[in-house]
Amino acid sequence: MRCCDKCPEMVPLSLSMTPPPMPRTNPHLKTGRFCYWSCDTTAQGPDILATLVASARRVGVQEDFHVFTNRDVPGAFVHRPGPLDIRYHVFKWTLLRDRLAELSYDYFVWLDSDNYFVRHPGNLAPLLRMNQIWCLMESEFTSAATKYRDWWGAPLPDLDRLFRDHGVANPKKFNTNGGMFIVRKEAIVDFANAALAFHRVCLAHGYSNTHDETPLAWLGQIWVDDPTLNAQDATANTWACDWQGHFKERLPDGEPWTIEDWMTGEKRIANPAIVHAMRSKSAMAAAALEDRRALTE
Repeated sequence: MRCCDKCPEMVPLSLSMTPPPMPRTNPHLKTGRFCYWSCDTTAQGPDILATLVASARRVGVQEDFHVFTNRDVPGAFVHRPGPLDIRYHVFKWTLLRDRLAELSYDYFVWLDSDNYFVRHPGNLAPLLRMNQIWCLMESEFTSAATKYRDWWGAPLPDLDRLFRDHGVANPKKFNTNGGMFIVRKEAIVDFANAALAFHRVCLAHGYSNTHDETPLAWLGQIWVDDPTLNAQDATANTWACDWQGHFKERLPDGEPWTIEDWMTGEKRIANPAIVHAMRSKSAMAAAALEDRRALTE
């Protein structure tokens, strides 16, 4: 059975007609022990990861970091990634499911390698509330103020319909930034499998440039009690994305800055503990080289 002629036969029944049900809330969910994890297999990747980890340690973060890369990273558990298909960035889900799920943490916090800590973010469990996952609801793409026509190549009216057909009942629908997300241990397998299946649905509908963010945004709206509580206004003190390049080619300094909504252009002040320093990769790599040089002097 299919939801339409374009949906492939291999999509599970729970996706072909109705979305996978929200995982049952367990009132005894543990909220204490978590780890951060990341992956970067580029030439500068180990250095960028080293600066990510060092920034966390400097502000007092003691949680474990697990990183997938090809060189050692001080202060982190390093896993060799092996052959990795980086198309669409869906490797995040398979690494989590196949390589980390058995580790003894209550939840797992993904960070893109180009994140930078300027303050201790504290316990991240409040972001989850009683949900099994968390991701940022970055922008309302159904807003009349939206200035773009598509997201990852999918026209926004089509994406609105696709999300609605697959269980997003709220007329307000959001995109996300995949630079940070959280998954509880007991939800990892279902999360990864559902995200991969919805990615196949998007490709089958002809959206050939669909990346990881589209399925993540979808799950962030059907598996969360109130997605609006994960919007920028609610989470900007913990994490925000410097996609405009306020800190371009330099390290974030802990000062607030004006952030612009990706879809609508609405402006607000951001002052997060963790900055997604998307335009600072070179500065992060250079900082790791400086740290290594200082150790040898």
